[in-house]
Amino acid sequence: MTTHDDLDDDQADELLRAISHRARRRILLLADRDAIAAGELSEALGLANATTSEHLKVLRKCGLVTLQRDGTWRRYRTDRARLRTLERWLGGVVGSLGDHPAQEQR
Repeated sequence: MTTHDDLDDDQADELLRAISHRARRRILLLADRDAIAAGELSEALGLANATTSEHLKVLRKCGLVTLQRDGTWRRYRTDRARLRTLERWLGGVVGSLGDHPAQEQR
């Protein structure tokens, strides 16, 4: 198991799977501007509430969005620090690609 900047392979895999879905990437963009309610996300994405809820569950599980409670409202916000961790991990992977002898033989 390799690690790059606080992520092990399993954590990186989970984050990459989470952002592999277009709707989840759109949620990250919408929730980055300001904390947003699930219903507002559903409307903006044109998805059923249950579908949006499942996407939010995946994003919350891996820490890409946080939940903010405001009275009876639940609002979601993109965790930029977690995204930066993934960005650094990817940079480490890309940066190490030329360091492997198998790559140089091709």
